[in-house]
Amino acid sequence: MKSKRFTEADRSKYCPLYAGSLERKMPEKLAVLEIRVLMGLTASAMKDAALPGADRSAARGAGSEKGFSILPCRGTRKACLREYQRYTVSCLQNRSGKELALLRKAMYRKAFAAGRMLGKLPGMTNDAARTRLIRLLYKNIDIQIVGSMPGEITIPRCSFSRCYTPQMCAVMSGMDAGIICGIFGGGSLTFTRRLTEGCPACQAVYRRN
Repeated sequence: MKSKRFTEADRSKYCPLYAGSLERKMPEKLAVLEIRVLMGLTASAMKDAALPGADRSAARGAGSEKGFSILPCRGTRKACLREYQRYTVSCLQNRSGKELALLRKAMYRKAFAAGRMLGKLPGMTNDAARTRLIRLLYKNIDIQIVGSMPGEITIPRCSFSRCYTPQMCAVMSGMDAGIICGIFGGGSLTFTRRLTEGCPACQAVYRRN
């Protein structure tokens, strides 16, 4: 699986599109790009955690503030999202507790670097703008976020809850924490309830340290 490196030049190209989309629906092409980046971050985290099944060719070039992988994904946003869901499930299933802990830490590091790049978007000058961006990014992957950050947020709808076990959800929350903390420039995200555990909604708290 071939990958392309997402660089500072790409950020300059796509950032205005992200910034201009904060008050409206994001273009399909840009939403697909987001999912391709998520796939690249996941592949790179697998490689860093040295877990069997990591696609080294796909993850090549990932793992720094200045560049990370974009994995190929064909079709519509919905099709790419289904592909990403299947990919993450394949990465997480049949892993030991130690492997999952290593993978969660690696996902946090990769996602935090990506979040830091997004936090440099034009207009990211206050918490309200950062919260709007996060809501938009999550809307693209069919996750609804209610609430403002810093503070408590509720997630009444998540497309991943239908295919993740509670353990898988806990590991992938490292990606959530990395993206959100990266956009805000630090802090912590703690989940107190999860859809995958049978709760009516996920609940989490973002705190700025």
